[in-house]
Amino acid sequence: MTQLSDIAIQQFRNQFIIDYRALGKLGNGRTTQIFRGLRGDSFKMPIQGSIVAGARGPLGSDIPLADRDYSQATIQFENYAIREAIDKFEQDLLEANAVGLLPSRMAEALARREDQVILDALSASSASSVSASGDNLTVEMLQNIKENFDQNNVPMQDRILVIGPSQEQSLLNDNKVINIQIASSKNLVTGSLEMILGMKVIVLGDMEEGGLAKNSSNIRTCFAFQKNAVGVGFTTDPNVNVWYREESQSNQVSGAMRCGATVALTKGV
Repeated sequence: MTQLSDIAIQQFRNQFIIDYRALGKLGNGRTTQIFRGLRGDSFKMPIQGSIVAGARGPLGSDIPLADRDYSQATIQFENYAIREAIDKFEQDLLEANAVGLLPSRMAEALARREDQVILDALSASSASSVSASGDNLTVEMLQNIKENFDQNNVPMQDRILVIGPSQEQSLLNDNKVINIQIASSKNLVTGSLEMILGMKVIVLGDMEEGGLAKNSSNIRTCFAFQKNAVGVGFTTDPNVNVWYREESQSNQVSGAMRCGATVALTKGV
């Protein structure tokens, strides 16, 4: 068995990058702030509060300094990795079709893990909640969330709603949602929601990493948040490496990243 060629290895890496950027639903800066090139075991994410413009004061005097709140939220980093071996029976196929499944599988695994890192940060936050009381997700619950966001002056842009398939179907069965879709010139041909009450809808199915938690009463935890409320940091960006292992006479493929996430502004969740 011979090593994969340099061209095949580079194709692996190129395809991994393409697939990683395309896969995943929450990560890669789609729904959060993102910080790259970090170092150490943790990162202090800066949080700057709002400022208020006041009266200028007497002419010739110094312009008053703004009374600004400033705090930090800590992102703790964790290592994530996956490895597979390519034996002689796979090698010919991979060399002939280096844009095959393996780079995509690596990319998908790390993209899902980044999604889970974000979900875990949301779950660990002390944000306010809207109880389902045993019912599935309703428009009224979303209206309560929107009112809470508006009351706290959460920016309208980049509001995100993360739900499961059952919650999406519950909303699609609601006549109010259908009326909203019709009024906004949206159609339901795809059978899915894209936006509702100013929030971009992201539907997550079951995930081996955990996904949206479900309790013993079959109640699933969903999240609504604004992009600037959550931060993700990387000391090592998602990457893939290929090398030959003499002992096992196989080419090894590994994917890795080091990252963490935190909720910086609980009023935005």
